Amino acid sequence: ASATSLGTSPGGHSLLSDLLAERGATVRRRLTRVDEIAEDTAAVVVLDADLEPEEWDQLLEWAGRGGTLVVAGQTGSASERLGLLGAGPCCSEALRVEPDSVEAELGGFADAAVHGKPAATLRERDSSELPILSCGSRPYLATRSYGSGTTIGAGDASFFSNASLLAGDNARLVAALLQEHSVVEIVDV
Repeated sequence: ASATSLGTSPGGHSLLSDLLAERGATVRRRLTRVDEIAEDTAAVVVLDADLEPEEWDQLLEWAGRGGTLVVAGQTGSASERLGLLGAGPCCSEALRVEPDSVEAELGGFADAAVHGKPAATLRERDSSELPILSCGSRPYLATRSYGSGTTIGAGDASFFSNASLLAGDNARLVAALLQEHSVVEIVDV
């Protein structure tokens, strides 16, 4: 299992699973290799998982057919293909909500109080991505169209951790990002 398991420690991700389940989603935890994705899966969340290139191929093909792929942290061989998901330098500033982008994408988060000090940010922004959170001048959490689907990228997995989801409006923002997804798979391999 990865270092970011669904544990209950501050760095774990059990609250992410609980939050999605409370919102009506069926949450599945994948502990095995990503060789196929169930047909009813609407979103896949990958948090610092150490995946092989073939597994990324599977995930990206699936996202391109209409799925939502959330990737936080190191993506290895997928960084270039995902575009927005390369880790950039650390940022010492607080996270900032991008009001125009958030209003367009999520509606009503311009006043959100998000908290966190990212260990990494995303690569420089390009015109095809919609930043949700920024740290300084760099995007930290952003969405991007990918074929018929969507990718959501974060510079590191800490925003989805138990400690982070208990701070400010972080849980509300994550819930809004994934609210339309009835079946969510969390990859933990």
